Amino acid sequence: MGLVLYLATLLAASTGPPTPSPTPQPYMRFCTGYANPDPKIQSFAQQVDISLNNERAKLAPQISRFLAAGQPGLPRSFLSVKIDAFDLANLGAMKPDPAKKVDAAEIETAEGTRYVAVSVSNDRVVALQPLPIMTLANAYGISRQFAAYVVLNELLASDAALPRQGCIRLFDVWFADTPGVLPELKSAIMRSPPQPNITHEKLLMAAYRDFSRSKQNASNPLTHAALTLLGRSPTITEVYTDADTTLSMGLTIGVVRMSKGSARTYATFAIFGKRASLSSPALCVTGDLRCAQYYGWP
Repeated sequence: MGLVLYLATLLAASTGPPTPSPTPQPYMRFCTGYANPDPKIQSFAQQVDISLNNERAKLAPQISRFLAAGQPGLPRSFLSVKIDAFDLANLGAMKPDPAKKVDAAEIETAEGTRYVAVSVSNDRVVALQPLPIMTLANAYGISRQFAAYVVLNELLASDAALPRQGCIRLFDVWFADTPGVLPELKSAIMRSPPQPNITHEKLLMAAYRDFSRSKQNASNPLTHAALTLLGRSPTITEVYTDADTTLSMGLTIGVVRMSKGSARTYATFAIFGKRASLSSPALCVTGDLRCAQYYGWP
């Protein structure tokens, strides 16, 4: 999905100085738009669903036949086959090959779960090979980061209420090419806000202080003003947490609220092990829309 790949590139570049858009734009409220979708959105969602269901129906029996025939390093006996991700190159998890595309399949066996790279040419499976779990994690990671970014924009625009059902409808369409991680994303949005986590709170407070000490962040006058208003020890609250329940690779990502009195703002976060980090193109307290110009979209 080109949109997801674009945002992954944008997020990866967040270590550089933020650059405002030449034409200021409001925060994009895509979940709100999908809460009451117009007929065009509904039609597009149905087309996506039909297209991918047709692809699943074509590929799953072929994968089963390949496995039953015997493939090096793969089980011949299995319980079920399902597609977890479509076109890994398009998701940025694999180098593109003009001769074929590679999907990811999940094979359930009596011994556990195996992941398989499925090479497809002209709607036909041409090869199977074991798929490193990190490759699939990279594909899922793009959808996970993008989901958090969507939620972040919603909350920065207005945190009166998060349109969860709209987010779920949006996830179904935008992340349809990573169906293996969709249940995780939907569960995360329906658990928003998550249960308090003291360990996370301590890690995120340390991450906030690291963020506030960064010369790059302090050089932005809008971010500097927001950090000055919040002070050294604002209240830190997770509002959206995606805990990587699908692959259990250990990376938790989400959206955090930082508040002091009535002043509050939001940023994305990542937690891995005993370290956490915050990320934001620019910080403004809720109600100040000037930072929206730093939030890029295709």
